[in-house]
Amino acid sequence: MRYSVVSASVSMPYRLGRWLLGAAMGFYFARIERFHRERVPRAGPVLFTSNHPNSITDAFVIGASVPRKVNFVATVQLFRWPPVRWLLTRCGVIPVNRLKDDPRAMRTVLETFEACFRVLEQG
Repeated sequence: MRYSVVSASVSMPYRLGRWLLGAAMGFYFARIERFHRERVPRAGPVLFTSNHPNSITDAFVIGASVPRKVNFVATVQLFRWPPVRWLLTRCGVIPVNRLKDDPRAMRTVLETFEACFRVLEQG
């Protein structure tokens, strides 16, 4: 199954999700410290990586803290339910076919990396 990558424009679902995440993060965490936000370019490619056991929380904090649109990657399994696929696609999430989900998926993995590169090139 092929999935399209939404452009770098900011959609209404993305803006609403960002606002909700910001509110949830402010409610859930007593304090979120952000360092070196000035190093994040306002335009052009940038790559955020997290290395924590609960990577979904990292994605939420990054999405709520970074002052620009962020495209995330997520397992292709999240895209199998049509309402979730619709939302994730509108928010610019890029599906990744993990090899443990489908060992024959190397071609799709390469296509996904190409989609990621296109998003980075768009800024």
